[in-house]
Amino acid sequence: MQKGIYGIEYFNYFTFNNSIPEALFVATYEFDQPVGDYYIDTTRTDHFVEILEYDSIKHTVQGRFQMFLGKDPSSISFPGVPDSIFLTEGKFNLRIQEP
Repeated sequence: MQKGIYGIEYFNYFTFNNSIPEALFVATYEFDQPVGDYYIDTTRTDHFVEILEYDSIKHTVQGRFQMFLGKDPSSISFPGVPDSIFLTEGKFNLRIQEP
C-alpha cells in the first residue's frame, strides 16, 4: 500500500480484486427488503480515495474519500429513498488485519 490518490471505478460483479477501489451501496428496509442499489456516477471524474498515512508496523492506514453515487433505475421506488448519495469529506482510520 502506498500513499497517494486512487480513482474509484464502477462496481462490476465480474472484475473485483483488480486492486482498484470500487463503490456500491445498498439500501434496505427492515433489514431484508432491498429498496435501492447505488453505483458510482460514471459521468463524474471527481471520485477518489486518498491514502494519507500508512504504518506497516502498527498495521494502520488513514485517509479520506469522496464519491457520488446514483440509484440504479431498476431499483424499487420507495418513499424517502433518494435518487443519489453524495459522500464528501469522508475520512477513515483503519487497522489492517494481517493475512
